Amino acid sequence: MTKEKRKKLYVLLEQWTRAEVMARIGRCKGLEFTDYYADKLELQDKIRKLLYGTNDLVELGRLFNLPLIQHKEEEKRKKHRGKEAKSISNKK
Repeated sequence: MTKEKRKKLYVLLEQWTRAEVMARIGRCKGLEFTDYYADKLELQDKIRKLLYGTNDLVELGRLFNLPLIQHKEEEKRKKHRGKEAKSISNKK
């Protein structure tokens, strides 16, 4: 990691920590804590992008070979493909 990237990472980690503290235990008026929480999530994405080149959690899960749950869209596509395959074979 280059010196420039390390500096950027340090700044992002510091900003992320401040946002985390304010979102959890900071003195906020009304729903201000939600803004801090949203900032925290954006900073986490920037940190992942800097470290791994992507901030897509599914892609990172596959990169780390983690056991991921199947999303409903993927299940629907598989079921749909299965029905198509069955209907095609029944027509023959």
